[in-house]
Amino acid sequence: MRYVLYREIVKETAENLMKAHGKTTTLEVKLALRAAHFIAFQSEVSAHMDALAAENGWSFHFNGIFRTYYLPQEAEQQQANNIESGDFYFLLN
Repeated sequence: MRYVLYREIVKETAENLMKAHGKTTTLEVKLALRAAHFIAFQSEVSAHMDALAAENGWSFHFNGIFRTYYLPQEAEQQQANNIESGDFYFLLN
């Protein structure tokens, strides 16, 4: 059985991945959702992640190709690392 994707399950999946690994990407979220039998497309997951980041204070690092999302407590250390590497970093508040 396939399940329809909704924002709350994207949030739950993303937060679980960020807690387990310190970060996540929309691709990782999409793959986890598909493994749980959700119908998940990259564009839809990306749109949900953009909105969820703004709503929940998640930060993200953009390397010019894709975004890596972090929970708020991980943001300060990652910001310092990304500034040193010259990559872009965004903290949404």
